[in-house]
Amino acid sequence: MREIKFRVFDHEEKDMVSWEQIRGGLIDVYTLFWEKPPNLTLMQYTGLSDCKGVDIYDKDIYELDAGYYTVDYEGFLRNFDEIELERIMVIGNIYMNPELLL
Repeated sequence: MREIKFRVFDHEEKDMVSWEQIRGGLIDVYTLFWEKPPNLTLMQYTGLSDCKGVDIYDKDIYELDAGYYTVDYEGFLRNFDEIELERIMVIGNIYMNPELLL
């Protein structure tokens, strides 16, 4: 069974909030999941890790065969059998590193 965890990008602070920080009370979980504040974007862990052991989340940017790709949580999970995970390297995410997608 895969671990269920999330992270949050705070658009006002321009900062990523980890699952440990969320569970520690930095962000109210009820507000996060049910009220969905517009300044916070929730990203779910895919249950997979890249070639260096970095957790792969929705909206991450990864490098594979000299190309950059974004993780779409649903599509990535459906297609991960086709990708050799030992060759994927997370290099950022769409919120903190949009320049990687240009």
